[in-house]
Amino acid sequence: MRDINESAKKFDQETFKEITRTLSHNIREDLRIILGFIELLDTRYHNDLTKDADFKKFVFYIVEYSQKLQATNEDLIRMCEDMDGE
Repeated sequence: MRDINESAKKFDQETFKEITRTLSHNIREDLRIILGFIELLDTRYHNDLTKDADFKKFVFYIVEYSQKLQATNEDLIRMCEDMDGE
C-alpha cells in the first residue's frame, strides 16, 4: 500500500510540475504581448496620449500588474525547481 501511495504522490508531483510549466510558458507569452502592445501605443501616440492623465495612469497600472504577474510566475517556476530537488 505504501508503494501505491508513493507512486500516486510522485505522479501528482509530476503532473503538477507539467501543468505549472505549461501555464508558466503561456503566462510569459501573454505578458510579453501585453507589454509589447503598451510599448507600441506609447511609441505611436506618445505625444497625443501623455497629455491625458488617465492614459498615464492606465499604462502605469498595466505595467505594475504585469510585473506582479511576472513575479508570481517566477515563484511558480522556482517552486517546480524546488520540487525537482527533492
